[in-house]
Amino acid sequence: MRVSSYPLSLTTVKVKGNKSVTEYQIDTTENIKVIKDAVAETQTILRHKGDMKYGYATLLAEEDPLQEVTMEDLKRVTCEGTTETKLIGSYKCFKSVLHTDKAVAEAWITKDLAFPLSKYFPTFLGDGTDPALLELRKRANSLGFVMEYKESPISAGEETHIEVMVEEKDIPLETFATHGFLVFDKDGLTQLFTDSYLDPNKKKQWEEFRLLLSNKD
Repeated sequence: MRVSSYPLSLTTVKVKGNKSVTEYQIDTTENIKVIKDAVAETQTILRHKGDMKYGYATLLAEEDPLQEVTMEDLKRVTCEGTTETKLIGSYKCFKSVLHTDKAVAEAWITKDLAFPLSKYFPTFLGDGTDPALLELRKRANSLGFVMEYKESPISAGEETHIEVMVEEKDIPLETFATHGFLVFDKDGLTQLFTDSYLDPNKKKQWEEFRLLLSNKD
């Protein structure tokens, strides 16, 4: 049996108050920062890789909806709660065992964070995940914030481990600065797309933006 751990590290930072920032590193070269401002009611996603630095700003009300668990999902996945608890960092977590007729998973989940793992680590429910494993992940994701997760097909194959490190601390206001990034809102992005047909520089910006933030139209 092979055991893989993914991601190698995921550090989430949250600050209480009218503003919050979440930052995580995909690898040694790529970083994503999500800035929320409750006063301005905006969310800005900043992403950089190498020399490419782009951002996308939306109203909080326009956030992409979470992937919801349907009744059919619930029927296919058996979720067994346990009485086991433990602290992971400063967060109290409970253990759940989930299984279908094709796969099994063990998840340590906390209710102390007001968002699921997929909120800022969307690849947890991303394209390319084995459908049998995706059912388990969606169910675990619906229970709270997944801190530790272990899954494997029942038949054979690779066992996957996912561990999340969470740090909560005060963050200076300059952390919310967007200087150095090209940040577009919906209208600005539409204009960039139009200009890309006539201006080679705009075309390059459009292609780089799409490369980093390809889920935005």
